[in-house]
Amino acid sequence: MAYPPSLSAKDEKSYAYETIKDRLPLIVTRIVDFLARHRGNITKQYGDEAENECKACIGAMDKLRYEIARDKPIFLLSDNHTDDISIWNECLQKEMDQGKVISWFQSSWLLVECYMYRKIAEAFYLTKHLQHIDPFFELKQNNFYLSAKAIDVVLSQLNADIEQNLDVVNNKSIIEQQFYNYMEISLWGNQCDLSLSAGADSSQKHDPFHQIIELKSHILINHQTSVFNYLYDLQAYLMNLDVCIDFVLDNAGFELITDLALADFLISKRLCSRIILYLKCFPWFVSDATKNDFSWLLEQLGDSSADPVWQKTVKRWQELFRMVNGLYKHIDFLHYHMIILICDKSLPNFIQLCRNQN
Repeated sequence: MAYPPSLSAKDEKSYAYETIKDRLPLIVTRIVDFLARHRGNITKQYGDEAENECKACIGAMDKLRYEIARDKPIFLLSDNHTDDISIWNECLQKEMDQGKVISWFQSSWLLVECYMYRKIAEAFYLTKHLQHIDPFFELKQNNFYLSAKAIDVVLSQLNADIEQNLDVVNNKSIIEQQFYNYMEISLWGNQCDLSLSAGADSSQKHDPFHQIIELKSHILINHQTSVFNYLYDLQAYLMNLDVCIDFVLDNAGFELITDLALADFLISKRLCSRIILYLKCFPWFVSDATKNDFSWLLEQLGDSSADPVWQKTVKRWQELFRMVNGLYKHIDFLHYHMIILICDKSLPNFIQLCRNQN
């Protein structure tokens, strides 16, 4: 099967052109601003060496921003901090060996945008004191706080639905409708993606349960009924089968809340017996959830000054993860295999590689 040409910024009328021309440089600029504002605190905590490293990271971001704007060639990575570097460089070298010039506006948009985030990570990995810093954490946390009212709505309804304690055998239609609600709230939680807004406020402002009614007509393909019936027929609720669902998590903040609400609902209604959450292994596409984001969110929900609804929810979540062997994993494999997918365009191979992780 022949694939169409990769979308790239060569087409000035495309989403890719707008992304490379405007969004990516703005995202890099936000990192420069972050480092400039926090340089004093970093120096105070780690000393003069860290201040120089901070300056080096700012310089690397300025250089990256210039190279994007000028459509400069892309080169191999050099940090050796994570195992993915060999896959990245093999992919890039393969393109170069074919005589291709890999550059920001001429090459595949997906390749160069993913490369940008790996290049950002490289700048921090090459330091001694800044390797643990997430330059996007302030943006993610602010988005969470600005979504507080919507979070309260979701968790209040979730607690009420779970406390009903309806069994799925005798209340299938009710459970099925609730399943659709949480599935669609999780779907539309993706609107809070900070990479799409280049770091600007993209918090959840509206009642999510009202919103899913308004947005229903925008769902292009909907197999929710098939998914529900598949889970129902597996009969995890009879406790006679291990049914595990993998969640490949996307954004931190409100979307992570909606994903965890769906996971909680599935476990509580015994539509599955286990959940595995996959998190990104380094800051990725601004707001993608890392292990630190996951831990921070649970801390906010369980804080002594937090809304009682939040505290009640997180207590149940912590217990669920303890009892049902809920796990979270770094999603290194998805980073690696996404590079392979971009390079050889082999979707079946990519899907099989993902399946092999369990």
